[in-house]
Amino acid sequence: MLPQNPTAQEVSEHLLDLTGHALMARHCVVAQFRNPDEVGATHETRLISDGLLIEEPFPTLSVLVRDAAGVWKIRSSSYYLPADSIYRAALDP
Repeated sequence: MLPQNPTAQEVSEHLLDLTGHALMARHCVVAQFRNPDEVGATHETRLISDGLLIEEPFPTLSVLVRDAAGVWKIRSSSYYLPADSIYRAALDP
C-alpha cells in the first residue's frame, strides 16, 4: 500500500510490487507553481519492462507538494490509461 503523499519513486516501486515487472518513467510536459510549495503538472507516462515499452505512453495530471523537510511528494495523480489496460487498477485503485 502506498503512503499518503508518496514520492514518484514510491509510486514506481508500488507498481513494480503489484505487477512484478513494470517500471514507470515519466516525462514532464508542463508544470506550474500554484504557490511556493505546490505544483500542478502534466506528465507523459511510460510503463517499461525489461527495457521495452509495454503500454502506449499516456498523460498523467499530478499535484505535487513540498513537505516540511523540503521533499516533493505527490498529493494526487490521475492516470489516463486506456479502459482495457491491465495496469489501470494498479495505478487508479
